[in-house]
Amino acid sequence: MSIGAHQLTAPRTMSFREVRLLTAIFSVGGAFFAFVVGGWVAGRILGTRRAEPAILHGVIAWLVTVPVMLVLGALGATAMWGGWYGGLVASPAWVATPPTTPEVAAAIRNGAVASVAALLLGLVGSVIGGWMASGEPMALGYYRRRDWEFWGKPETSEFDPKHRDYVKYQLALSRDHYFPGFRKLHVALTYLDGGDLDRFSKYEFGAFSGAPLHGFKSGSVKTETALVGSVSYGLNIQDIIRFEAIFDQAIVRDRQSGYDDTYFAGAGLLGSLNGPWQNSLLRFEVGVPVVSHGVKGFVVNVILLKLF
Repeated sequence: MSIGAHQLTAPRTMSFREVRLLTAIFSVGGAFFAFVVGGWVAGRILGTRRAEPAILHGVIAWLVTVPVMLVLGALGATAMWGGWYGGLVASPAWVATPPTTPEVAAAIRNGAVASVAALLLGLVGSVIGGWMASGEPMALGYYRRRDWEFWGKPETSEFDPKHRDYVKYQLALSRDHYFPGFRKLHVALTYLDGGDLDRFSKYEFGAFSGAPLHGFKSGSVKTETALVGSVSYGLNIQDIIRFEAIFDQAIVRDRQSGYDDTYFAGAGLLGSLNGPWQNSLLRFEVGVPVVSHGVKGFVVNVILLKLF
């Protein structure tokens, strides 16, 4: 199936400005999502929970595909791939080449540019597909409230009818390095953002928020955008017996709270060990703010898990 192919009928030469929006969306989406699927399959076959090796295997899938496409293109298969990949190779040797005219030269140039763009889009797609297969957080969510009526006092309320629908997205990368003696170094970087967020849908830091900032209790810092970095080091035996020191940093931006790339930092100690009963786990955390901007106190969490 081809959308917009009627625009390419001879002897007409198309430029990118004349391509319709639906044709461009279909072409870009096909070049992109085909490699997203390929990168995702490669990452799932690898079976890793870390983003870096999964992304690497997604890129390897792209690198393997490109030479295969060049070989097939040299054999005359580019007609099966549409206009985007048609400029990968010249015409096969056994096909008579027509005399070069300005229109033919423009068509060759446009085809080559489209092919390079399609390959780069495929590379990006393979990276995203591998990342999705790894299990590292990469989420995009659209939310719509069933009811959204005015709340709060008229003079201080942050109510906005546009906030009935909002979008949240999150990207995260992490790296673990193990040393002799069951020592582990963990480094993580998380980006949080969204659109039309209010006090009920903004990101907040806490033990159960998915973006902890040790030393800050849940709800003490709320933000629309944040870049969070975390470093931990200590004893780690299969994530069951753990004694680690943690240092978290965050750069947050929130118009209502007055945060404009404001820096926060917190430190803590985390531990876990076998609980008093069979198949139980005791976990505890202690955190204090380091750079708090008025947020005071400390946080202690003790959790006892029992598997049945």
